[in-house]
Amino acid sequence: MMKTATNETVLDLVLERKRKEFNKVVLREWNDKQFEEMQRKISLHFKRTWESINEELGLAYTSSSSYAAYWVCNLQLYHYKFPSFYYIGFAIDSNEKYYAVLWDKDENELIIEI
Repeated sequence: MMKTATNETVLDLVLERKRKEFNKVVLREWNDKQFEEMQRKISLHFKRTWESINEELGLAYTSSSSYAAYWVCNLQLYHYKFPSFYYIGFAIDSNEKYYAVLWDKDENELIIEI
């Protein structure tokens, strides 16, 4: 894998840049419509009912100075396309795009639109 002068991989640099961009535009609070749409998007993403995926993942909503999200509380569910990354939460940006937030074992962040 290609490394930079500071011994970071190109992937590390891209992920860090994406994370910084994401944190600039993500919402800090959700309205009722956004809650409903996020639940629909999560259900479609996992091809399951909101109730079943919510029960399995133990999703809890919090809002903070960083951003509002549904956070995964019950388990580490790994992404099928990125098997070293597991879901930690779901967030919305200011353009009404919905995202899954994933981490690897070293807490490198991967953000994918759902």
